[in-house]
Amino acid sequence: MKFSYQWLQDFVDVRMTPRELADTLTMAGLEVKGWEEKQGDTVFEAEITSNRPDWLSLMGIAREVAAISDRAIKQPKDWGTGKKPAPSCRSSAAAQFSIDLEDQSDCPLYTARIITGVRVGPSPEWLRQRLEAIGCRSVNNVVDITNYVLYELGEPLHAFDLATLGGNIIRVRRARAGETIATIDGVQRQLSGDILVIADENRPVAVAGIMGGKDTEVIERTTDILLEAALFNPVVVRRGRQKLGMQSEAAYRFERGVDADTALAASQRAAAMIREICGGTPASVKIAGHARGKPRSISLQVNAVNRMLGIGLSAAKIKTILVALGFTVKTKTAGVLAVTVPPFRQDAQGEIDLIEEVARIYGYARIPTSLPKVTLQSAGVDPAARIAGIKQVLVSLGLDEVITYSLIDRRTLAAEGFSDESLIALQNPLNQEQEVLRPILLPSLVRCVAHNLRQQQFPIAIFEIAKGFSLTGASVPAESYRLGVALCGGRQWLAEKEYSCVQDDPGFLHLKGIVEVLFERLGIAAAEYAFTQQDDYRCALTVRGEPVGALRRLDKASLERNDIKNREVFALELSLASLLRQRSSGKAFKPFARFPGILRDISLVVKNDIPVQAILDVVRDSAGSLLQKAAVVDFYRGPHIPPGHKNFTVSCFYCSPERTLSEEEVGQAHARVTAALQQQCAAGLR
Repeated sequence: MKFSYQWLQDFVDVRMTPRELADTLTMAGLEVKGWEEKQGDTVFEAEITSNRPDWLSLMGIAREVAAISDRAIKQPKDWGTGKKPAPSCRSSAAAQFSIDLEDQSDCPLYTARIITGVRVGPSPEWLRQRLEAIGCRSVNNVVDITNYVLYELGEPLHAFDLATLGGNIIRVRRARAGETIATIDGVQRQLSGDILVIADENRPVAVAGIMGGKDTEVIERTTDILLEAALFNPVVVRRGRQKLGMQSEAAYRFERGVDADTALAASQRAAAMIREICGGTPASVKIAGHARGKPRSISLQVNAVNRMLGIGLSAAKIKTILVALGFTVKTKTAGVLAVTVPPFRQDAQGEIDLIEEVARIYGYARIPTSLPKVTLQSAGVDPAARIAGIKQVLVSLGLDEVITYSLIDRRTLAAEGFSDESLIALQNPLNQEQEVLRPILLPSLVRCVAHNLRQQQFPIAIFEIAKGFSLTGASVPAESYRLGVALCGGRQWLAEKEYSCVQDDPGFLHLKGIVEVLFERLGIAAAEYAFTQQDDYRCALTVRGEPVGALRRLDKASLERNDIKNREVFALELSLASLLRQRSSGKAFKPFARFPGILRDISLVVKNDIPVQAILDVVRDSAGSLLQKAAVVDFYRGPHIPPGHKNFTVSCFYCSPERTLSEEEVGQAHARVTAALQQQCAAGLR
């Protein structure tokens, strides 16, 4: 969009230099990309956003300048009020003229002014210079006036040579199959049913909202004209332009939206200029369609403005800014303004849009810089947020989330040890596979594994978080969230140096790793694992003495029920409610050690029934405050180890945050550890 500094002065008394004006408009959101001097005038080029069609006119830009600089808009009387004029008729020929709108959704408003006795010729020098300064070629005085008003008010106008129109009628309709039109640019164009046209009794005379026809254009011998000002559906105009491969100033504006008030005012403004410059007599005004809908009203809270912008504007100041931009503002209640949106501001839909307008005109540079106000609150209070956080952890570990049905058959649950008395049954199940609500997720996950194996999709690492349903002792239904995980199929990596593939098959340690990472993120400590069956198929998990779930390797019977062959499936299921009760949100930063530490290892031989966790607990309890970390780094069971025993190595890291430790201090602490292991765990040293 190009506009002239001198032309802008017709609308508002600009006291800024061209550079100051460009900077001011840019800071208010109307970006001025550049300007140049032309014949003693300055021509600006602005980048107009698609949501602000009102800026595609001198009037729209003047409104911004007036609001920013606290100036009044200057508006000539012959611009008109934008109100719908009463139809008039001053000749018998004009009385017979009519307008037919085929579909008002395509053309909500169409106005036609007939002006007789005009003198078509060159435009006055001032008019020609203004148009040519912004890159518009002068044609003749009538056409130049329509273009002039287009740039003034943003409403595309078109003038037809009335003598070339057949049938005393204007029809706004879709083009018919096989119709063509030669447009003003001299190109013969093929029309189709999705293109809107302006037609007379016999043929299309213009492509609606895009370009007029060659046969009906105003030329030197024209004496009577029909001046068109209309509204067209932006989508229809855009599709028609794209199909014809055309572009025009009119289409550029109609695609973004033109309001009815502007169309009516532009028609009056152009008619007045034609009478002044070209002579002629107004014969009639014909209008079809509706002028405008009900204006939009928005409630604006003064506190919301100041809270959003971090400033303290009064209601009066806010009202002044909005009124300068063309809004109608009334006081609704104390601290609340009722704002009526003008028809040319189609982008203003809600309160936040009005707040943006206040910020732009008040000036972003005037808003003080301050740190954001942060209200501290407990993270993850919402159960849905906690579950979402757990899902994020599992996905980061390479698991895929699945969603399975909450209904299952009795036979499958019976194999898992559930009696009918503990199940919630459906009164009218659709089939035997959906008889009861599932109390656990594992059977559904195993079926999902089997389905993926049949589709040759592996390795499989899936999880689900869903509710389990059961009956309590008093036959009262209960439901709680559960977490299920299933793994099947190993991953392979090519080891090029060894010319082989590394196979990583899932097992209990994979499940344990998933649990430990999840527990670490949730702040859960002191997890205990205990195998509950001699065949090592199941491992119970407790936290601070509370059972929270189990890890298991599916037995042969479970695999056969799901038709899983030659594969192992490892799964876990945890009570999510129990985990969330055990979680701790307290996390504190611990400074890194400034002094070097010392590593000491202990190789032990203990009985198989002594858990590793018990060994680590003894190490931590007996070592004292110097011990920073203890972990198992090696494990062995086989030859040279007594039957019923196991051998593992515990690595102990000693460090002090205050000083470098001496060998004597570490030796004393390590001696206490060794003695405690021998006494409490009957450990033998190797």
